[in-house]
Amino acid sequence: MKYRPYKKELDYSYTVGAYPTIELLTHRQAEIVYVSEKASPDLRAKIDAVAGNTPIEVNDKAILRLSGDQGALVAGVFMKYQSTLNPADPHVVLARPDDMGNLGTIIRSMVGLGYTSLAIIKPSLDHFNPKVIRSSTGAVFLCNVVYFDSLEAYQTAFPNHQIYAFALDRNATPLRQCKFASKHALLFGNEGSGLSESEVNLGQTVFIEQSDQIDSLNLGVAVSIAMYQAK
Repeated sequence: MKYRPYKKELDYSYTVGAYPTIELLTHRQAEIVYVSEKASPDLRAKIDAVAGNTPIEVNDKAILRLSGDQGALVAGVFMKYQSTLNPADPHVVLARPDDMGNLGTIIRSMVGLGYTSLAIIKPSLDHFNPKVIRSSTGAVFLCNVVYFDSLEAYQTAFPNHQIYAFALDRNATPLRQCKFASKHALLFGNEGSGLSESEVNLGQTVFIEQSDQIDSLNLGVAVSIAMYQAK
């Protein structure tokens, strides 16, 4: 099968690079892995060690066709899959994220800090986009991601999760003073527009203490700080 460059409507996606592909092979099922003829014996050995029964093909043209990156040495194709959020775990909730780098960074930080359930409120970018996968360094394969049409839909699905809405409100509860319930949902808004007033009022409003010399923290940084404090 000749796989095409990524589009959201396709039923498959792919990894680009060694680390994301190794994570794919370790935690999910790949259809095929393409390896460049320029790959070192050491890199090939690492791929072989986790590939199992996955076909491996030396094919630089396929890697370039999928990734558009002449320097890429590995690409792995996989079928998209559905996940579920664990009702016993804390969640991260992102409302309308639209930066792929931020989303990948957040997913990587989630896995590193022990969060594996991510709710995304539409409209949103696609977490299966190879750019998100690459920026997560493959951590996306360890994170359960579920989309919801609205925050209300999320609340209906998980009514026992206490929402903590992070906003640029210096009158809100400072993060250091916030006591988090074991079943909590850390809610963050879009990188540019943040949360609406009605969304903020869905839970306890929290402010990450920061100097007045900046407007706000990067979303990925803010989510990481919140997770570290909440856990």
